[in-house]
Amino acid sequence: MALLLRFVWLVIIAVLGGIAYGLSANIMVMAGLLSSDSVSTSFGVDMTQKAVLVWLVCVALGLGACFLQTKWRYVLLFSPLFGPSAFALLYTLLNQTPAP
Repeated sequence: MALLLRFVWLVIIAVLGGIAYGLSANIMVMAGLLSSDSVSTSFGVDMTQKAVLVWLVCVALGLGACFLQTKWRYVLLFSPLFGPSAFALLYTLLNQTPAP
């Protein structure tokens, strides 16, 4: 029963991670870190495609965490929630063009 509950939590966390990624992209646009023009161009598409790959890896890590008994399994279990958003922030900050 505990294993089933962990799987349910993983599904809920994974869905919330997708929502958190969308919110973080919008917050970056509002904060001026990401221009609204670059979201619809290749940079935004590239960032989203790479964030989906990060999300899939995080879901796989979370799936593996369902079988762990150690205390740090929660880091892996919650990685689909914060992984894609953290990736998007780092990807945006590292790929900004410097102001002239």
